[in-house]
Amino acid sequence: MKREIINLFFSEKPEQEESLFAMGHVLKAERTRQGHRLKAVAESVGITPAYISQLESGKKLNPTFRVISDYLNFLGLDMMDMILRMKVTESPAPDQLDKLISGIEDTLETLRVIRKLGGEKNEKS
Repeated sequence: MKREIINLFFSEKPEQEESLFAMGHVLKAERTRQGHRLKAVAESVGITPAYISQLESGKKLNPTFRVISDYLNFLGLDMMDMILRMKVTESPAPDQLDKLISGIEDTLETLRVIRKLGGEKNEKS
């Protein structure tokens, strides 16, 4: 299931850098909105403030799922919230608005399927 979530925003190489920038922007915006310093996040997640800074600036090209997940937990966000915020952050040109809306709809549908699969897995346990 982790791979499906990661593929939602790390699927295509040319778009990867845009997605990482959008993810970093979302994380930094929420961190600063909540009033947290880099050091507090780094200590909670178990990485260095420099790593957090690189992640927030989109320069960290291969963050692990654990780091992203731990950072989101620190901020009180879930993966779906971050992905939706990323889609809005990417701010397309006006002629690409239909593509953005379609992308958000596709993302929501994928997340619904993932949630359903997760629920089915829990029911079998």
